[in-house]
Amino acid sequence: YYNYAIALIDYNEGRKRASYKRFLNVLLNRPFTYEWIISLDYERKMRHNNYDYFCLVINEKINKLKTKREFTKKDAIFVYSIPYLIYSLPEKTKTLLENKAKDFVSKLSKEFKDYFELENYTNVIKFFEMESQLPDYMVLERLLLIDKMLGIKKHTFFFNYYDYITESGISDFAVGPLNSSYIKFIDGREFFVLLDKKELYKIFPTNYLYFINNSFGNITNSLWMLSLLREESHFRKNAVSPAGAIGIAQIMPATFNIIKASLKTEGNIYDFEDNLKFGIYHFKELLEKYNHVNYALAAYNSGEGAVNRWIKKYQYVPPLWTECIEYNETYFYVRKITLSFFLYNYLLFH
Repeated sequence: YYNYAIALIDYNEGRKRASYKRFLNVLLNRPFTYEWIISLDYERKMRHNNYDYFCLVINEKINKLKTKREFTKKDAIFVYSIPYLIYSLPEKTKTLLENKAKDFVSKLSKEFKDYFELENYTNVIKFFEMESQLPDYMVLERLLLIDKMLGIKKHTFFFNYYDYITESGISDFAVGPLNSSYIKFIDGREFFVLLDKKELYKIFPTNYLYFINNSFGNITNSLWMLSLLREESHFRKNAVSPAGAIGIAQIMPATFNIIKASLKTEGNIYDFEDNLKFGIYHFKELLEKYNHVNYALAAYNSGEGAVNRWIKKYQYVPPLWTECIEYNETYFYVRKITLSFFLYNYLLFH
């Protein structure tokens, strides 16, 4: 983080050569983090004037990897990050690095399977036979009951019965627990790219993308909105925050009422479609007002008053401005949504 923050300051104050070296250091050592995502853009803008240094450092990193017998997680994600840095490698080098990364990911996949191995399998099957007689509307209650009765770890339960949960129409209930357990297993969001895409779609669902895109008509802003919903509520339709924000879009009742008056329409904050529709409308308004996604995201979380204050107080533009956000929750909120936005693009287009 230190290298990244100083790089932003150096760039802002005109020390381009120094900032380039720091941004490149982030790209080499912190792949798929928030800092890496932002550093990519800066490094690409400045590479032409620093091309010899870029080649020297990249070749040094690749040559070190070529001599390693086995890869670590950090080695593997660097190999995964190479296509974002350079268009091509010599075929022999590319094959060598990719095979070493595949060997690591193969071992990781086995560990992943073992980590989520089901406990008390026999008891679960017996219980399912019994609970099948419960009313259909009690799906959520029965899931919680199974978890409590059998003492199954949440990550085990939600992983092994994901299809059942999805077929029951409450897949949103699984996103949060699975997301937490995947982070715990892999030891950081930046390592998500090492997991099978099939698993990532469980924690980065795209169910609402069509609806959102119909409202935006713009896939980039639609993915920002989808990422916002993911971090706001993990797509929980009945989510209520300690501050009183409600539903999938986590709208405050006062904000909901303002939008309702602006649209001159009826609406129920507890109704899923109304909540989602008003959330989309609110985010679109913020994007139009601030003309930058970082300001809009920060305002969605902390309110326009706070963002207006910070814009006036800190005479920077994002992403340096983002480092000046005074509320910890909002600061990490913007970073997490940016990472989710990147991962949605990775899943859909990479």
